[in-house]
Amino acid sequence: MPEVQPESGKGVVDASKNTPVPGISLKDYHPLKLIAFSNVQFLDAEFTESTLLIPNTDKTIVGNTPAFAPEFLMKGGLQLRKDNCFDITFSAIYVSQQFWQDTDVGNAQIPKAQIAPYKVFNLTGDFYLTRNLRIIAGITNLTDEKYYDRVFANGIEPAPHRSGYAVYPWHFDRPRRW
Repeated sequence: MPEVQPESGKGVVDASKNTPVPGISLKDYHPLKLIAFSNVQFLDAEFTESTLLIPNTDKTIVGNTPAFAPEFLMKGGLQLRKDNCFDITFSAIYVSQQFWQDTDVGNAQIPKAQIAPYKVFNLTGDFYLTRNLRIIAGITNLTDEKYYDRVFANGIEPAPHRSGYAVYPWHFDRPRRW
């Protein structure tokens, strides 16, 4: 059988030689990684049909903005990591004003059915203490922002204040034999 020849200009890796991957040298490899990430959401929502009446009126909710439909939502952050050593992430979320009720009116306890816009910053990390033991920790709501993230039929509930956590999960590279 004739030997297949590579196309002109294509690289060939010979397993018998210690050849690096074409275009990448070991001096270009950096074990530290800085990763930026983001996500943006735009939403233009409104009721186009409904038989539900706004309380104490003869108007339906047509034209109203549905509950929990902010016009703008953004998430993003920075992550610094070194594989099998540490991973530190700073993240942020911004949520624009939204309604907590489809009628956009509210109730006797909370006359305005609007949830104010809010921004929250978080810091999380995990660190390997040994090959099989690491610590995962974080602080949520770094700036102690006062905002609402849960809604019930009788009103809205404030989100937690600044808080922290730490856990020590075990990590095994291979299955354990008992």
